[in-house]
Amino acid sequence: MDQPLKRTAVQAFKLLVPVVLVVWLLYTLDPKQVEQLAERDKNWLHLSLSVGLILSGVLISFYRWYLILHSIGIQFRRRDAIRLGFLGYFFNFVMIGSVGGDLFKAVFIAREQPTRRAEVVASVVVDRVIGLLALLVLTSIAIIIFDFRATTVEIQMVCWGTLGCTAVGVVGLALLMIPAVTNNPLVSKLTTIPLAGRILKKLMDAWTTVRGQPQMLIKIISISFCIHGLTALGVIGIATSLFDNPPTPLEHLIIVPLSNVASSIPISPAGLGTFEIAMDELYKYLPKNPTDASGRIVAFGFRIATIVVALVGVVVYWFSKQDFDRVLARAKSDEEK
Repeated sequence: MDQPLKRTAVQAFKLLVPVVLVVWLLYTLDPKQVEQLAERDKNWLHLSLSVGLILSGVLISFYRWYLILHSIGIQFRRRDAIRLGFLGYFFNFVMIGSVGGDLFKAVFIAREQPTRRAEVVASVVVDRVIGLLALLVLTSIAIIIFDFRATTVEIQMVCWGTLGCTAVGVVGLALLMIPAVTNNPLVSKLTTIPLAGRILKKLMDAWTTVRGQPQMLIKIISISFCIHGLTALGVIGIATSLFDNPPTPLEHLIIVPLSNVASSIPISPAGLGTFEIAMDELYKYLPKNPTDASGRIVAFGFRIATIVVALVGVVVYWFSKQDFDRVLARAKSDEEK
C-alpha cells in the first residue's frame, strides 16, 4: 500500500471509530430515561455555570502553557497563547489525522521563531506531562479517600492501575528533580541519537530550565490541579442540573479524571466516544449508593459544553484564516517528511 493511500485509510479509520462509538452509545440509551429527562425541569443556571467552569479550566490550561514558554525563554504574548490555545482546542475536535492541536501550536510558534523549534516542541511535551501527572495525583487522592475496595473487581483493578501509574510518575518526577540523574552519561548518550536525540536534548534542557525555577514549577503544578478540579466541578454541575440523585462530588473526582484518562487514548478526535463509554461504566459500578443518573447522558452534556468552548476556536479561525492556512500547510508538510 503506497503512502498516500495508507494515510487516507488511517484517517478514514480514525473518523469511523468515533462515529461508530457515538452511534452505538445513542442506540443503547434507555428511551424511557431519555423521555423522562426531556420532561424533567432542568436547572439552566447550573448548566450555564458548568459551561463557565469548563471554559475557565480551558483558559487556565492555555495560561499554563504560556508560563512554560516563558520559563524556557520563549517570548510570547499572553493573548497569542490564548488565541493559539483556542485554535488547538478546536482542532482536537476536527483534525482526524495526526496534525492535532498540540502540533499546530508548536508549528505556529516555530514558524515565528525557527531557531527555537525544538524548545517549542519541548514546551508542549512538558505541558502535557505535568498535566497528566497532576490528573493522576488528583485521582489517586480521591481514590484513597473514597476507599475503592468496596467497589467491583473491575473498578478496583482500574483504581490500582491508576495508583501504580501515579507512583511511577511521582517517582519519575522526583528523579528528574535530581541534576545527577538528568546529567547522567546514559542520558547524554541518548541525546546523540539522530533526530530523536536532538528533541530529547531540548526536552531535557527545557526541563532543567523549569526545574531551576521552583516557584514557577510549583505554580504550574498548582494550576494543573486547578484545571482538573474545574473540569470535575463542571461535570458535577451538569449532573446535578439533569438528575436528582447523581453520584457524590467525591465520586465524581474519581469518575471524571478516569474518564479523561480514557479519552486520552488516541483513537478518535478529542477522545470522542471513549470518554462517554468510561463515564457510563463508572456511573454504573463506582457509586456506593444507587443513583438515577446516566453516565452517558451526563457525558454527552459535558461533550456539548466542550464543543461550545471549542466553537470559540471557530471565531478565532475566521479572524486568523490566512495564518491558519499557512501553518496547517506547513504542519502537513512536516508530517510527510
